[in-house]
Formats: sequence, structure tokens, C-alpha cells
Amino acid sequence: MITPRQCRAARVLLDWTQKDLAAQAKINLAVVARFEREEVDTRSQAVIAMEKAVRRAGIDLLYPDQHGGEGVRFIRGKG
Repeated sequence: MITPRQCRAARVLLDWTQKDLAAQAKINLAVVARFEREEVDTRSQAVIAMEKAVRRAGIDLLYPDQHGGEGVRFIRGKG
């Protein structure tokens, strides 16, 4: 599941504002802001929608247990 730090980093790579992410995920802007401040339950449907939106745009999420450290990377050819 996407973390707040990954969400912020993904937006930077995509050159998206919180408003852009909210539009792409079809959720309320306030939810994006609260998530990035770590105030939203990460199991919520809105968080799932944010993860799907950044993945569709070409972001690969990296997890500590799989890659040695939490992060994101942009995959060319997607999005």
C-alpha cells in the first residue's frame, strides 16, 4: 500500500499538485492533504484510489522488504 511519503514523492516525479492527484484518483482534495499529513487510515478506499492513479501514470512503488528501502520510481512508457 502506498505510504504518505511515497505519495508526495510520486507527485513530485509526475509534477502533480495535490489537486491533480485528487482529480486523477476521483477523490476529494482534502483527503489527499490529510493522507499526506498521515491523518487518514491507509486501508481506506481513497488511499487505494490514489495508489492506482499514480501507478497508472507510471509510478512504481518500492517497499523496504522488496528493494532495501522505501521509495518510488518513474517507469517510462506508461501514463
